[in-house]
Amino acid sequence: MILTMISIIMIDPEKKVIFDADVLIHFIKGELLFSIPRILDNELIILDKVYNEIIHRNQKNIIDRFVEQPKVKLIDFPDREDYIKEYAHLMSPMI
Repeated sequence: MILTMISIIMIDPEKKVIFDADVLIHFIKGELLFSIPRILDNELIILDKVYNEIIHRNQKNIIDRFVEQPKVKLIDFPDREDYIKEYAHLMSPMI
């Protein structure tokens, strides 16, 4: 059911998809992590901060295998002020 719903969503193939740890953890728990590259044609990005959070949850083996997928890229968090502000905004509690 979930895969059918997700496969309907069209994302501009030129855009990169950046995942947060919670999304990846849910896919891992649902044993659907490796379905993501089949669902999305986009380049899939995992930031080093997200990777580190996942490996601290004892999921290193699976996330390492996922990062080896051709469409998945592990990158360092960009050291740009606008990115840091956006990240801080996303991480702040909703008011």
